[in-house]
Amino acid sequence: MFVSISAWGLSLKEIEADIFGSKKLDKIQVIKKLNDAGKEDKNLMFYLLGIVHGYGLYGNEINLKKS
Repeated sequence: MFVSISAWGLSLKEIEADIFGSKKLDKIQVIKKLNDAGKEDKNLMFYLLGIVHGYGLYGNEINLKKS
């Protein structure tokens, strides 16, 4: 079961906690937030995108070039 939260309501810290925890956030909302989070902490954004692509989380294929 996925937790339904608006992508704009998510913070990078909430996504980070979900990645290392329950992974219950909606994959579309997580990916959208990570791709649109340029105004927030860019280092954290790129770190989380690397984890998501490197481990194939949230329905992504493992892609080491993107990670």
